[in-house]
Amino acid sequence: MRLQRLRQLLVGLAHLDAAVSTQMQSALERTKWSLWHGKPRQAFDRFREVECRMWHFATRYPKFSALARAVYEFQRYIDRNAYIMPDYGARWRAGQVISTAFIESLVNSLLAKRFAKKQSMQWTPEGAHLLLQVRSRTLNGDLAATFRTTYPDFPAADQAAHPHLLAA
Repeated sequence: MRLQRLRQLLVGLAHLDAAVSTQMQSALERTKWSLWHGKPRQAFDRFREVECRMWHFATRYPKFSALARAVYEFQRYIDRNAYIMPDYGARWRAGQVISTAFIESLVNSLLAKRFAKKQSMQWTPEGAHLLLQVRSRTLNGDLAATFRTTYPDFPAADQAAHPHLLAA
C-alpha cells in the first residue's frame, strides 16, 4: 500500500517534468524488486534516488508535502523493518506461502470483538499486542522455548502433554 501511494504521487509529477518523473518511477520499481527479493539495504539505497530527485519539484508540485511525507515514511519503514523482511522471490520459487492475508484475517478475527465499543471489557492496544505475541508463538511452536528463557525448569512440550513421563 505504501508503494501504491508513492506511485500515485509520482504519476502526478509527470506533467511537470516527464523525464524526472519517469526516472523516479523506475527507481521506485527497482526498490520494489529489491524488497521482494529480500534486499532491504539495497532497496534503501535505490530509494534514495527518489528522495534526491523529489527536491526538483519542491516549489512546483502542489502535493510536494504529501510526497515528502510519503518518501520519508517509506524510508523509515524500510529502515525499521529491514531485519524481518523475507525474500519473497525465494519463497515463491520454493513453493512457500508469500501472502499474509490469512494472518491479517486471523488478527482481525481475534481482535475485532474485543475492540468493539459496546463490549463491556475492551482491550488496550498493548494488551492486544501481547495476546498476538502469545498467539503467534503458540502457532509457531515457540511458546515453550520462550517460557524456558525465563523459567528453565519449564517442561518440554511432550512432557507437558504426558505428565506420567515426568515420574519415570
